[in-house]
Amino acid sequence: SMKLGTAALREGRLEEARRHLEMALTRTPGSSEVHRVLGLVYLAAARYNESLAHLESAVRANPHDERARLTQARVLADAGRTLEAERALQTTLDRSPDSPLAHWWLAWIQEGLNEVSAARRHLALAAPNVLAGRDRLWGSIGFIVSVAVLGTVLEQAGARVLPAAIMGFLALIWLASLWVP
Repeated sequence: SMKLGTAALREGRLEEARRHLEMALTRTPGSSEVHRVLGLVYLAAARYNESLAHLESAVRANPHDERARLTQARVLADAGRTLEAERALQTTLDRSPDSPLAHWWLAWIQEGLNEVSAARRHLALAAPNVLAGRDRLWGSIGFIVSVAVLGTVLEQAGARVLPAAIMGFLALIWLASLWVP
């Protein structure tokens, strides 16, 4: 089954993962997801040709499967087929022009091919998504600090301060919203 296969893959039990996924494939032969995960199993075993065969099946089953396309490019790069990996990433970007990973990986490959200006262009296209991630990072840090502070305050002062603490947090959120352009 698919669940058992992905669990075995996460734990590094590649042969067990392959068996479960091949069984899942007999039940759903056109499944893009099963083919993609089988491609990952074969990638982990450095069996690049089998990995590529399953990833190509995944893309045929679902031409919009960005993860299968990205994995296909990774397998090609790992197999030393750099120019094919570059073409695969270009094709991925034709389908998903805003894919930060495709831009990032293509920049990495182009840098290795000494195509520095093209690599810079793709890094610039990937950068806005990286910067958006920074906002999420600060939001997560703010949440963790808030929970830690509120936990300490509640332990020391009790639940009677909870309404005031919530109002204080809401006021801080409102002030922070004024700061955002």
